[in-house]
Amino acid sequence: MTTHSSLEKQLEEKGWVLHATVGVSMEPMLHHSRSQVRIDRLTQPPKPGDVVLYRGEVGYVLHRVLKVKGDMCLIRGDNCAYTEHVPVSALLGILTAFSPDGGDMIPVTDKEYQAYVRRLFRLRPLKDGWQFCRRLPGRCIRKMKKSCIKE
Repeated sequence: MTTHSSLEKQLEEKGWVLHATVGVSMEPMLHHSRSQVRIDRLTQPPKPGDVVLYRGEVGYVLHRVLKVKGDMCLIRGDNCAYTEHVPVSALLGILTAFSPDGGDMIPVTDKEYQAYVRRLFRLRPLKDGWQFCRRLPGRCIRKMKKSCIKE
């Protein structure tokens, strides 16, 4: 496994890095320990739909850009409910190709991948609404418990 410093060093020296993914935040596109990604050094500001790499609090994070507001990016994993605010200056690289299950690499310019990204953006409001409704009962129960404890 590539360490943090060697990953950044390789990205800086070669301009790209090939790495296995860890975690489920980008499901169903990328799979824990089975997917490979090619990350190129970021040379221009990202745009919505791009998948970018940055160093988070617990390690590297590979998530999708939802919106760019000035020098900040709103970023979220495809399988996540919460949006992160990341400065553009903190981004290390951008996904240029991936292999979901260790097979052939699929470039992000692939027509099927582009259709997947468009579909993802069109369905995002429905998914967000569903996740909100799914979490609502638990939030209400926690608030009721807090109010009962105060009384």
